[in-house]
Amino acid sequence: MQTPARSRFHTPAKIVGLSALAGTILPPLAFVLGVMPLDAVKVMMFISTIAWFAAAPSWMKVD
Repeated sequence: MQTPARSRFHTPAKIVGLSALAGTILPPLAFVLGVMPLDAVKVMMFISTIAWFAAAPSWMKVD
């Protein structure tokens, strides 16, 4: 069986997707530890969520 060729966007999309995933997990932890205010957590999580939904389909695509 031959493996399908990866898109040229696969690796950058994976990096953005994993970074966005970290951006949805780490800010709440920073808030609980008192390092980050709630407003900053909300903005960071919103941006990370948009980035995740934009990048994840490119590297998690099932053929």
